[in-house]
Amino acid sequence: MAQRFSEQQLEQLWTKAGGDPKVAPLMAKLALRESGGRAQINNAGLNKNGSVDYGLWQINSIHGYDPNKLYDPNFNAKAAVSVYKKQGPKAWATYNSATDKKYLGGFKNAKAPSSTGTQAYSAAPDNTALALSL
Repeated sequence: MAQRFSEQQLEQLWTKAGGDPKVAPLMAKLALRESGGRAQINNAGLNKNGSVDYGLWQINSIHGYDPNKLYDPNFNAKAAVSVYKKQGPKAWATYNSATDKKYLGGFKNAKAPSSTGTQAYSAAPDNTALALSL
């Protein structure tokens, strides 16, 4: 069975990848909500535009990363840091979803370095992984 990353492990990955330690708890929660902490996951067939989200932070194929590399936890974390620096946490559907406010707790109003509008997908009412909307 594939390894599942804990919230603490995801925080460490985020920081090791150059992510701001102040938002590491938020980004770990987003990764857990997006992928369930599973690195070897994608959402093929679920995005309306035909794109696919990969790995821990469910990085969307429109960003041009090699999909096989996105299954590597370290590479995926670096890609997530890059996306965050460009778009902030609003790049993730789980950050934008009203369903996820309770799950994200006090992090819901975190400030981003920059933020742009994103297409939001419907969120699942349980703890299943959700699609990244980029």
